[in-house]
Amino acid sequence: MKNLFKYKTLIMMVLISVSTSIASLLIYSTFYNRPVINYNTVTSLKNVSELLSKDGQGFSEIVRAVKPSIVFVQTIKESESSNLIIESGSGVIITSDGFIVTNAHVIRDHKQIMVTTNDNLQFEAELIGTDELTDIAVLKINKDNLPFLYIDNSSNINAGDISFVFGNPFRLRNSVSMGIISAKNRNLNLLGAGGTEAYIQTDALANSGNSGGALVNTSGKLIGLIAAVNMENEINPGFTFAIPSNIVKKIAFDLINYKAVQRARLGISVNDVQPGHSETNNMGAQIQSIDKAGPAFQAGMQVEDIIISIDTVMIENSSHFQSVISEKKPGDVINITIIRNKKELNIKVTLKNAFNTDELIANRKDKILAELGLTLRDLTENETRTFKAKGVLVVNTVKGSKAQLSNIEPDYIIEELNSEKIHNVDDLIEKIKKSGNTLKFNGFYRNYPGRFPYILEK
Repeated sequence: MKNLFKYKTLIMMVLISVSTSIASLLIYSTFYNRPVINYNTVTSLKNVSELLSKDGQGFSEIVRAVKPSIVFVQTIKESESSNLIIESGSGVIITSDGFIVTNAHVIRDHKQIMVTTNDNLQFEAELIGTDELTDIAVLKINKDNLPFLYIDNSSNINAGDISFVFGNPFRLRNSVSMGIISAKNRNLNLLGAGGTEAYIQTDALANSGNSGGALVNTSGKLIGLIAAVNMENEINPGFTFAIPSNIVKKIAFDLINYKAVQRARLGISVNDVQPGHSETNNMGAQIQSIDKAGPAFQAGMQVEDIIISIDTVMIENSSHFQSVISEKKPGDVINITIIRNKKELNIKVTLKNAFNTDELIANRKDKILAELGLTLRDLTENETRTFKAKGVLVVNTVKGSKAQLSNIEPDYIIEELNSEKIHNVDDLIEKIKKSGNTLKFNGFYRNYPGRFPYILEK
């Protein structure tokens, strides 16, 4: 009897041991030996479960694909004591012929800009243009057939999406970190009055030197340009903020195509919707003031109207509203849905520029103009008719510059350079390039009689 009991006990111990081993193997197989999610676009939980059932190599494929498009930007500046200092940041190649987008603050006050590609080729970069109201700058290097990053639609991202930060933190080149999208349409009040801020917030780590780098999705496409990083934004430690790619695309290609931003306006100021508006679920942007000469008023919009959508885009808050408008250009026709007295209304509006026309006109600060201390713009069609003249308008002169020392003042209309007629800013720039060292301007002021000639030396 004792032997039988011992035999049963032995069998029981063996069965428990085998069961434990099988359970351990199952746990290991499920949790430790499972495939890693591949980087191919993940859009739903179904996709995630499908990818978990396949073999994968982590996110190494997306890193290999994106890295060649990320550049190391070095800016040579002059300190107050006249010593040369070198600061660094990141940039993203967005065209195969060498256009690069970075932050305006990365290259501010530069004397020289150097760009190093992922394969260690170094170039002196030309500054195409900057936009301080979005903190975006565009550079150009003289190289063709470059790898570049495709720009995705940032409107399609959502909180919880996987994101990657590429750049050069602390001069540690070719670095990448991963996180998730934490939120959208954040306003940090970094750019001051008139600035457009609708940042994407992510917990993917970025530090000093990441500014101007890429925020990338699981498709390996650009969804944001890193702008506010951990060390530069101490009030938000641990978070990274990026300019949405839709804004980046609009501003960058305006600077490339027009040398200036074609900024559209509705002629209103807005705030977030305050609690208590159940008809909008407290979403949208509420009009606080309106320019009676602007397009919104002319289309019938009123103070306290709540904007809930523009075309097919539902407006979340005032920052989101500014972001959507910043993607437009003068002359664009948009369909706005508003709530007024708890009733929904649809209004069609044609966006205008700062001069309340739909022309593509903007202030120009090209390098050759900046060297003279001039900010110029084309005349509007109305100004051309009023003054019965063609030419360019001096918007501003830089204190201590060649233009100011020659006594040129704002509102001066340049009609001629070295006795040749001027039609627009592009025409003037080409004539300056072909001229000798002496530039003889001739023109008039909008509010003063007579003609005023000026002579500048290059």
